Amino acid sequence: MKSLREIFRIGKGPSSSHTMGPQKAAQTYLKAHPDATRFHVTLYGSLAATGKGHMTDVAIKEVLEPVGPVEIEWKPSVFLPFHPNGMRINDWVVYSVGGGALSEGDHPTGLLPASPDVYGLHYLADIKGWCEDNGCAYWEYVDRCEKSDIWDYLREVWTAMQESVERGINHEGRLPGPLNLQRKASTYFVKAKGYKPNLQTRGLVYAYALAVSEENASGGTIVTAPTCGSCGVMPGVLYHLATGHNFSEEKILHAIATAGLIGDIVKAFGKYADRPAFVIEDTACTYGELATCVQKISSLFKDREDKIIGIVAENRLETYASILSALICGKAYVILHPSYPKHRNDRIAGLAGIRLVLHTKNIHVLNLDTRNLELICTSEIEQAENSTTFHAAEDILHTAEEENAYIIFTSGSTGEPKGVPISRRNLNAFYTAYHRLGWQLDENDRMLQMFELTFDVSIVSFLYPLTLGACIYTVSPEGVKYINVIETLEKYDLTFAAVAPSLLQLLHPYFPEIHLPALRYLVVTAEASDAELLGAFRKCVPNASFINLYGPTEGTIYCTAYRIPVTSCKHHNGMTAIGRPFEGIDALIMDNDGRPLPTGETGELWISGNQVMGGYWNAPEKNGECLVETANGKVYYKTGDLCRMDADGDIIYCGRKDSQIKIQGFRIELSEIEHVAKNFFNGECRVVVIPKYDNDNQCELHLVVEKKQLDKQQIEEYLCSRLPYYMIPKHMHCLEQFPLNTSSKTDRKKIQELI
Repeated sequence: MKSLREIFRIGKGPSSSHTMGPQKAAQTYLKAHPDATRFHVTLYGSLAATGKGHMTDVAIKEVLEPVGPVEIEWKPSVFLPFHPNGMRINDWVVYSVGGGALSEGDHPTGLLPASPDVYGLHYLADIKGWCEDNGCAYWEYVDRCEKSDIWDYLREVWTAMQESVERGINHEGRLPGPLNLQRKASTYFVKAKGYKPNLQTRGLVYAYALAVSEENASGGTIVTAPTCGSCGVMPGVLYHLATGHNFSEEKILHAIATAGLIGDIVKAFGKYADRPAFVIEDTACTYGELATCVQKISSLFKDREDKIIGIVAENRLETYASILSALICGKAYVILHPSYPKHRNDRIAGLAGIRLVLHTKNIHVLNLDTRNLELICTSEIEQAENSTTFHAAEDILHTAEEENAYIIFTSGSTGEPKGVPISRRNLNAFYTAYHRLGWQLDENDRMLQMFELTFDVSIVSFLYPLTLGACIYTVSPEGVKYINVIETLEKYDLTFAAVAPSLLQLLHPYFPEIHLPALRYLVVTAEASDAELLGAFRKCVPNASFINLYGPTEGTIYCTAYRIPVTSCKHHNGMTAIGRPFEGIDALIMDNDGRPLPTGETGELWISGNQVMGGYWNAPEKNGECLVETANGKVYYKTGDLCRMDADGDIIYCGRKDSQIKIQGFRIELSEIEHVAKNFFNGECRVVVIPKYDNDNQCELHLVVEKKQLDKQQIEEYLCSRLPYYMIPKHMHCLEQFPLNTSSKTDRKKIQELI
């Protein structure tokens, strides 16, 4: 959500979009072009059709005419492509998009300042939960998220509100316009003063609100709330509290901050109703359609006792709506994958205690024992009667941060699914930290979702864009491993993509044919990122910033970030650095005895903070293996990843702890062998080294190359020239294509089975 400056704007009425916005546009242009001496203003579409009645020309001329002559051209039948309220000042095209806000559409020039999100939480229930947990009021959450000068700005807002009330109750005569309406606020104010005390409050508040509304109608200066049409209510109430009940300025400012925060939430959902939220298999659906679907599905289980809902992983709108419904209704959800073996899905459902499973009519094979389950097809649900609108559904929002948001089941070392419960507290902490990474993203961005819903990266891939009003473009699971991702990026000019390095490796032969100039951010995640591979891909995305994001499932999606420079990328054995911890994450590099290591020394990465899970699902015996409470009372998760901290504070990833093995008494890193082998192939194919143990527990190394054929003698000679003898693999294999798991990672376990 945006700053409260986006909610409360000071400017001229009678319309935030037709008066205040154009006036702001004129001010912005004049600031950027102080030497301008003449102005040709063209108004298009709705701005031109109703501009005279809304005094659009008056507002513009008031700014520009003191500088030079202004010519206004009206073109009501011409609609610019981005928005009905288009205008041109000399050569600058800008749109007044409502609430006094401006946009340059799809062709930004940089004249308009960036409008970043400043609030980590986006739902009233979540904000309420944070306030309860921290013993804070809503205004204190505003104070925490906004810049320190927000109170100076809200003081300006309050001053403008007071002045609009006082001008209105002292103003008599008629309102401008052909209707020749008489002002009435002054009369009602006098009458209210003579009322009995029990009626006086109502009369005064009405007079104050009417006074501001009349000031708005006459083109006076008012404060949006968030539209000029409703600008009188808040000033009327607050003015009465200040003058009739002696509320201090401090209390009034706190009230304005609280009202603005709630207004921000409502606005964030309402303003995007007609904009696309998802494009799934080339079919678009709007935020309004998504809200309707969420509303419909929420009605199914908002009153049920079930704490955990099963959802079948499908690339369908109803599936995403089911996840949102579960989150809104205070349920935890578990994703069940139709391609998983039936035994695994049954085991997950049993471990989670699932009784209700949601799916769509498109599912062909459920792969689930349904005898003890209730199945609901979400694509066949009738619209709920008298249901609450999605964005205002406070009555069904669940606020307890300690409650789980979702449970992801990963593969355990014994083959038993291991449940990782992520609480709302964990998820809120993640989003607070994630949005502070400095993304320059808004509702005009087009963002990729290519990950299976069983993989936690998928959660941020669709939830975060929804908080911005952006559009999510999904790729069907069967297309993830092939060229479909690139086709989607190219076809829709996507601006943001998170991908697994394995996918880029698969696409490496096609790099000369790939050109994605619209892409502004490329996030690499899910596995170690090859620095050379990313360097080669930069030619395909000349305008993109590269970010490596790292995090175990147990730490809620991501917990470190590294902005990859164009040159001098930090890496170890070709694996890109993972950077610095998120805000709120404490990271330590520890030796085998649990002691902190100094800068530059390699050890296991431990993480702590509100993003870290409280413990595995119903498996206390597993917690002791990976959760450690230190002397300072902090609980750390032992990631199993080998890392070191450099002098700049960046974390350098060095591989998995279990990939560091001993052969003939020598400790070696499998990643080093893989790095040397990749160099032999100039990074054109993937390479893995698999350790296998014989009956005598002796380890032998197997080199596996993604290639149709292999000159084993040549590569052995190359390896021998660069590695000590004990690191040379004894066996070499070719696989035409490496298998990927549902997280789009190279499936090493499957490779081990194949060789």
